[in-house]
Amino acid sequence: MSVSDIIGLAVAVLAFLSLVAAVFATRYARDSARAARAAVAPLTEMADRLSESVVALKDLEQSTKKLVGDQADLLTMTQRMRVEDRLTHELAQFERVIAGVQRMWEGWRRKQDSLPDAYLREARAELRAALAPVPPEQLPECRSLAEQMITDALGNQLAAADREIRQSVHEVHRELDGLMRSR
Repeated sequence: MSVSDIIGLAVAVLAFLSLVAAVFATRYARDSARAARAAVAPLTEMADRLSESVVALKDLEQSTKKLVGDQADLLTMTQRMRVEDRLTHELAQFERVIAGVQRMWEGWRRKQDSLPDAYLREARAELRAALAPVPPEQLPECRSLAEQMITDALGNQLAAADREIRQSVHEVHRELDGLMRSR
């Protein structure tokens, strides 16, 4: 055998091995293509499910935002109701004080007409009772009137207490009006 025959035989063997490798590569490529095709359907289905999940999450986010907004509105309304309740309660307390001051005015007039001062003392006790639930820092003139001795200066004290309580009522009404306008 000559060198050219050996080279020819080697080329033939290499060609055969290349052909075998090509067959195996073709089978591998075919199997890979089948596996890829088989993987496409589940991946497409997964993408569809993920898209549905994204839509559901967006809907959940919108409903959560609406719920948070509703709760904020409810909280604001509750706070306003608490302020309105406090102001209404304060007005009711001030109404009792006004009645006590008016009763003291009546008692003062009776005393000026030389009638006994028992009515005035009773009115002072009612004013003290009306002032009891009012915080101590409020209505100092009215508190002073409730502790005032029955003297000639009582008329001036009555006028000062009357102005003070009417001003306090006016301020509460102004707060209530502001609260109503802010709705």
